[in-house]
Amino acid sequence: MVPIPLLLSEGISRGDILIQRDGEGGHFGEDEGNVRAVLFLSMDALGEVMIDTGLTADRVSCLIRCENSDAADFVSEHLEN
Repeated sequence: MVPIPLLLSEGISRGDILIQRDGEGGHFGEDEGNVRAVLFLSMDALGEVMIDTGLTADRVSCLIRCENSDAADFVSEHLEN
């Protein structure tokens, strides 16, 4: 997990990012398999948020989870289907 600085409207904050890929080695490149990135954010307005993204040869996925149900409703209302 790597900490990342974030510039938000309420000031500088911090998040964490975890990147994983299938297979052996540790180098990213073509034909390396699936890639997953998970961001952990702590925001004043939304609280704790986890964004779990995945990339395969033919699919991109994204799951957003919020600690607070009101924040989850807000995020859900602003996403396109």
